[in-house]
Amino acid sequence: MKLKFPRFITNHLGVKIVSVLVALVLWLVVLQSRNVEITKEIPINIITSEDLVPANEVPTKVSFQLSGPKAFLRAILDRPDPAIKVNLMGSKPGLVTYRFFSDNIRVPIGVKVVSVQPQTMLIRLEKVKKKTVPIKMTFRGQLPEGFEIGEKKVEPSRVQIKGPRSKVNEIQELYTTPIDLAEQVESFTKEAHFELGGMGVDLVGKKPLVSVKVVPVISKYRIRNVPLKIISKREYFTRQKTITVHVRAAANRLKDLSTSDIFVKI
Repeated sequence: MKLKFPRFITNHLGVKIVSVLVALVLWLVVLQSRNVEITKEIPINIITSEDLVPANEVPTKVSFQLSGPKAFLRAILDRPDPAIKVNLMGSKPGLVTYRFFSDNIRVPIGVKVVSVQPQTMLIRLEKVKKKTVPIKMTFRGQLPEGFEIGEKKVEPSRVQIKGPRSKVNEIQELYTTPIDLAEQVESFTKEAHFELGGMGVDLVGKKPLVSVKVVPVISKYRIRNVPLKIISKREYFTRQKTITVHVRAAANRLKDLSTSDIFVKI
């Protein structure tokens, strides 16, 4: 009995056979080429229940040392891999050990996983706690000469933070990241920023606003030899040609004045 193949298989059969042979040869060439090693990093996504959170510093990525043909490894480096899910939904407060394996990464035939770092990860789970703490403003730099801070405030003056119980208990007040005063000659209002990464806590709700009122420095000044201008329809006589004037003014205003701008008129 003679076998009959579908037409889509028999059409251009010679071309298809040649294509398969070429692909097979290329595959064998790639597999037999000199192996190289690379490191591929994949992010970690820790999943816990809403009332638990990691309280210690844990790795954010897993590094896989891979060995194989250069062409295959380049494709692995270029592809975006999804995060490795560390599912701790059923865990209780305390220390949890999680292991990573070579099958946490997808590799084609011909590529070998040489090592995994870290192989194990210790996670200390704690109950989530919320707490309201006051805000303290910090500054860096100085206002330009002739200006000073008239008033400063934060609204609201207290914020709520949340995180592992042990971390939250250590925080009694929250400091803003330093607010730059250099070259500030006008009052300003902006969002407050905090460096919470190192504290292991998060801010609850919107960021507060910091307002700083910048005002010119008012001081007493003595201006000597101010010209005296007498306005009169009658003849007059005076030996006083100049006088000394005492004023209260901002330093920046005086800097803009020239000697021709200052005189006393009678």
